[in-house]
Amino acid sequence: MGWFWWTREQKIEKYSIENLKRLSALLLDASKNGGNDEEMIETMKEITQILIWGDQNKPAIVEYFFEHCIHYVFLKILENTKSPQVTKQLLQTMNILFENIHDLTSLYFLLSNNYINQIICHKFDFSNDEILAYFIYLLRTLSFKLDTNTLYFFFNEHLDDFPLYSEATKFFNSDESMVRAAVRTVTLNIFAVNDEQMQDFILDRNAAPYFSNLTYFIANHASILNDIITSPTYYKQYSKFNYYIAEHCDNFYYINDIINLSNEKMNTVLTTRLMDLLLQPIYADSLVDKKLLPSQQRIRINSVVALALLCHVLHIFRYPPLVTDMIAMLFSNSPAMMDYSCSPPTRFERPNPSFRRNLYREAIMGFLVPNTSAEHPDLNTLPALCLLYMSCRNHAIAPDVLIATDMYPQKLLKSRRLLDTLISDSDEYFPDDTSLSESRQSFDTESIMSNSTSASQVKPLFIDGNDESQFNVPSYKSVRGLFIDDDDSPHYGSVSIPSIKITSDDLNNHVSHHTRNYREELIRLILALLCQHYHLCRPMTLQMAVEVLLELLYYNGSGGCLTLDQIELMTRAENEIQELLKAYSSVNGEFPLNETEKAVADSMFGGDKYVGDIIMSAKLLFPPPIEANKEKQKIVDGNDAAKYIKILHLLRQARMLLSRQ
Repeated sequence: MGWFWWTREQKIEKYSIENLKRLSALLLDASKNGGNDEEMIETMKEITQILIWGDQNKPAIVEYFFEHCIHYVFLKILENTKSPQVTKQLLQTMNILFENIHDLTSLYFLLSNNYINQIICHKFDFSNDEILAYFIYLLRTLSFKLDTNTLYFFFNEHLDDFPLYSEATKFFNSDESMVRAAVRTVTLNIFAVNDEQMQDFILDRNAAPYFSNLTYFIANHASILNDIITSPTYYKQYSKFNYYIAEHCDNFYYINDIINLSNEKMNTVLTTRLMDLLLQPIYADSLVDKKLLPSQQRIRINSVVALALLCHVLHIFRYPPLVTDMIAMLFSNSPAMMDYSCSPPTRFERPNPSFRRNLYREAIMGFLVPNTSAEHPDLNTLPALCLLYMSCRNHAIAPDVLIATDMYPQKLLKSRRLLDTLISDSDEYFPDDTSLSESRQSFDTESIMSNSTSASQVKPLFIDGNDESQFNVPSYKSVRGLFIDDDDSPHYGSVSIPSIKITSDDLNNHVSHHTRNYREELIRLILALLCQHYHLCRPMTLQMAVEVLLELLYYNGSGGCLTLDQIELMTRAENEIQELLKAYSSVNGEFPLNETEKAVADSMFGGDKYVGDIIMSAKLLFPPPIEANKEKQKIVDGNDAAKYIKILHLLRQARMLLSRQ
């Protein structure tokens, strides 16, 4: 019995330096002479378990591993193996080590001497989806280890490169959404490191091409959306459309995350790429008749898609230079307010050089008149209203630009007038206070207030009550060309806003004796939509029209925002709808009370969330074709009764809020 005890081989503890030595010898031998893949995989798994245990319980084990450079055996195996299984296990092993080893000395061993860069730059077989997934996941894990202390381990000085960034961005447009998400995480973690030298390196070498490629990738999604919607069977591809529009939003949220890191140099490059490569040449230009464009567009998309994607910008971004520039581009007639004046659609030359046309603005106004020749007359009207609503609701837009373009909410104008009054009163009490004087100069909007609308000095606001022709219903095509603005006006002071310089000349330009005021015309078109074109529109379109009207006119419970003519117009429309409902009831009996209550509930105002739902839904943007093409007349059937109840309730709500009647 004693003989058996002493001749038996002594057992080695699993979590010990001795066992680590044994396993390392096996792995080293396999790396030199080749070995069974399964044995190599199991050996790497065991070594990983020992190291993780040692990091938490016995640091001497981890110290031995790195002091004897056993981790370089992994690198030799990676360089020599042709087995996908071994490659996957090695990537998984490295990922587990970086996730679980918390000792800084051990971490520095793994990162030092270009060790990790050699793994990142290895020529993997990315045709194997699992290898790609493990590789990208490793990059993602490494990016969380980035800080000002570890940053320079990731630079490859020999190649003057930053492999973690350059290798990750190669997969920004991967077909796999999980891979794209991981790449975004890696880049955000890199951009977030507060190291000016690193940020300048990326900006000089990599950021501009990456942002350009990202913009082209987003443009490709827009092109796919256009292909779906121009297909005769578009209504069978709603789920595909919704997928790509969600992808479009995800890309914008990613860009917004970059912007929120507040690296102004990077933000300037990024927003310039967005405006120059995407928002103007593809989205905005697609609103305009292509015959008016100076050259053929690289990508042209459906106007409804373009409007919805422009809404995404205002729905997601709160970066003043970006949203302000976009609003100036879409709605301003002043060249001084346009950073992107190289495009003829924003500076269309007329025989009289004192006139400027903004064809983007004309197109958007034209969309507010339903197209009676289309199967769905309000197809462009709904997203155009969403764009106008978001323009009023995005608080990052420079107020002076909103006022100068006549796109301001009434509450903004009231606030600015109140501010001017307070500052003026302060000047009377503190005439020598330079800080107040400077404050007044910064917020000097007197010229804006007096010139932004031709009727803003009297109530009711915005409409000339003596203009008997103000409610003549325009045709779909006649709206274009109404907004040619006079550019001749004296020069006054200037107001600085983010990325755009506005002079008082610019603020006065849009008030022209030769044409209708833009704000007046906008309100007139919305009222015509509600009171005269309601039978051509879906209830949600009219609901958005009311939302825009309230944003433009309503302020803190104030009434008296409508003229008597406008109130009469709305009352007349209400009476007309009531007569239609009475005609329906006389034939079909009373409309069920529960259905009436549901219709009223559906017509309540929805606000920002409601707009978000519209611009993300294929079915709301592009309703299915009407099977039986009914003549678009004001004839109520059972299906229309609920619609007219909703419209009637919307009109009453709007009239009561704006007139207190």
